[in-house]
Amino acid sequence: MRRIASLLALALLACGHTSPAPVTAMSAVIVANHCAGLSKQDSMRAQQTMNELVNHCDTLPHGSATFRVMMYPDGTLSFAASGDGGAEELPMCVVSHRLTHQVKLKTECGMDVRIEETTISQ
Repeated sequence: MRRIASLLALALLACGHTSPAPVTAMSAVIVANHCAGLSKQDSMRAQQTMNELVNHCDTLPHGSATFRVMMYPDGTLSFAASGDGGAEELPMCVVSHRLTHQVKLKTECGMDVRIEETTISQ
């Protein structure tokens, strides 16, 4: 049995077999403390907007980012970095596309967003 395992290991090495590449996973936490009074439907729309916002992120320069998104009654968004580990910047994956929202607002609504990148070895 040991000999078969040794032969298999040699065969895999001879074929140039390498380990599978690690997988990068992105997770986002969205806190809507400054959006009181949203209906259930508008809360779902706000969540969908934030998910669409961070879905473009495959990697982050510092591994994580924290920022605020302001939603305005006219459907526009603005962004402000919150400073994450000394990094006062917004990820390009967040601001590189034009995104609007469909949430019915009477006043502006702020959401705090934290994105983290995790590498998982296979």
